[in-house]
Amino acid sequence: MKANDFISCPDHLLAAAIAYGERLELRGYKVIIEKFDLAFPRTPQFVAKRNRETLIVEVMDEPVWDRIEEWAKYAKACSTETRVAIGFAKGRALSVEEMTRLGILGVGALVWDGAVPIDAVPTKDLALQAEPPALPAGLSRKLGHAYDQLDQGNWREGFEEACQVLEQEARIYLKKSVPHRVQILSKSGAVSNPTHGHIDKMTLGQLAEEFSRIRSPNLADSRIGQSLKRVNEDRISVVHYKNVSASREATLRRRFGKNMMVLINGLKLIKGIN
Repeated sequence: MKANDFISCPDHLLAAAIAYGERLELRGYKVIIEKFDLAFPRTPQFVAKRNRETLIVEVMDEPVWDRIEEWAKYAKACSTETRVAIGFAKGRALSVEEMTRLGILGVGALVWDGAVPIDAVPTKDLALQAEPPALPAGLSRKLGHAYDQLDQGNWREGFEEACQVLEQEARIYLKKSVPHRVQILSKSGAVSNPTHGHIDKMTLGQLAEEFSRIRSPNLADSRIGQSLKRVNEDRISVVHYKNVSASREATLRRRFGKNMMVLINGLKLIKGIN
């Protein structure tokens, strides 16, 4: 990447722009310099793509908040994963207030205040409009890290981690219930209670199937089983995300908010949280 690759970047920002562009390339992005698009608020220094992610980077001396807010609005209008980062001039450190404001907008920040450029503020997938439900106090220790992922814009990782919590808690619930309170019926209708060792090896989908075979389930049993079944299909797609089609990705993004609500409600039933 060279200075004459740029047309509109101010001369005094070229060194920073080159450093950020080369960093993106090292991280596996295909970088397009100063791409023009009629829908863009202005021409950015980079449009970088990696898998299904689009990252837009504009390099600035100082935060120009109206321009940054316009980029956030643009990204929110997109239908696929779109993130925005502002790269700052070499030596320009950000204040706590500036980082906080960028974080609220969901816009990342790249700074070059040492030997190499770093991410001072993480980007968020601004095109994902759905928000997860509030984290119940009784689940904060179980789901705290998953919600940290969601706060950082990593919805797939956060959802997958939350599914793992649901899976583990459903196993514990089932082991406490079998055979003292409930019995599991086989497909033929005979009692066929699984051992604790067998339950420990069950996947989310297998647990959903096991809950559906509980003889005379109570209301909590039924709804926990429904929660497991409801989120399992999309959990499988998230695990194998790189191989899903664009239409399937759009479905996952659209269902994310409701899936998290179903998941949280299932965990509340398991833990007896009102």
